[in-house]
Amino acid sequence: LRHPSEQALLRHLLDFPDALAIAAERRETHEVPRYCYELASAFSAFYRDCKVLTQDASLSSARLALVDATRSVLANGLDLLGISAPESM
Repeated sequence: LRHPSEQALLRHLLDFPDALAIAAERRETHEVPRYCYELASAFSAFYRDCKVLTQDASLSSARLALVDATRSVLANGLDLLGISAPESM
């Protein structure tokens, strides 16, 4: 994954544990919805910039894994907020 949008999304996904730790330690609960919003924005940029299904099977597989990781992290963040995530759109 070399595209800047892919890398930005991946970096943001890796920040999830730290965002939760900061929210808990500092009792700054607003950090969780802020993180979710920023993750959704990073995903939107990725989806705009990168075609997920391509002729390159390994690239498609990596991008699908990135999409699934985003779905999982966003669902976990929303669950912490008591918000149910839609299964499809």
